[in-house]
Amino acid sequence: MKKRTVKKNSSSLHSFRCHNLSVQVGEKQVVHSVSLLLRSGETHILMGPNGSGKSTLVGAFMGLPQYKISRGSLQLGKMSLTKAPSEKRAATGLFLGFQNPPVLPGVSALSLLRHARSMKSSGIAPFDLKEFAAILKRAAAQLGIDQSFLTRSLNEGFSGGEKKKSEILQLLMLRPSFAFLDEIDSGLDIDALKVCLDALRAYQAQQNAGLLFVTHNPSLLRYVTPTHVHIMIRGRIVRTGTRDLMDLVADKGFAPFLKPKAL
Repeated sequence: MKKRTVKKNSSSLHSFRCHNLSVQVGEKQVVHSVSLLLRSGETHILMGPNGSGKSTLVGAFMGLPQYKISRGSLQLGKMSLTKAPSEKRAATGLFLGFQNPPVLPGVSALSLLRHARSMKSSGIAPFDLKEFAAILKRAAAQLGIDQSFLTRSLNEGFSGGEKKKSEILQLLMLRPSFAFLDEIDSGLDIDALKVCLDALRAYQAQQNAGLLFVTHNPSLLRYVTPTHVHIMIRGRIVRTGTRDLMDLVADKGFAPFLKPKAL
């Protein structure tokens, strides 16, 4: 029992790492030799102008088929995920909140979440439907989601804010160890953004999860306290620091990082 506790708290097992990662979309190389380490409990912000490769990078983290890793590696602790399919990455504790969540006609949020939780529980513990329903009800209430929302086809006819709340609801129910949230601040008004970020902070505190926010909007700094900030330009992370980098972007935009010396 003692050994098991030490192993669980080992930082080597509670980290997600990409090393020298290069990613292609079709024949085009979009991401170039990116290295990043996200540890449990940390909050990272990945910033950059539109088209800088941010969504491609996190899509490759999750193994989406349109993003081909041409070089480098991905690891969760000591486990290699470089060639793992998306479903294995999800099962081991990764989560991607999409910038533009897909529409699934005929598939309700309720049925999707029930199936996903059942699959995740398989081989670990019996799936308790009553417990699932109670947890879902609490999570929906936390996000201000009406129960009728859960029976609608996922993202079909949803507003931008509803789609983002749906993504956060999925995260709360699937309980990932590491979550990559692509422009969670888009489509949400200020009140809804605060609700979602409060829910994420509570989740992170409870589960010691690592969160990576992708954005090009420095105003997110009003609501998120990052441990690390990364600036991505033309497919490369050109600078890593703390919230001071976001303050610089808020003041001067991305122009200081577009100069050749920044690369």
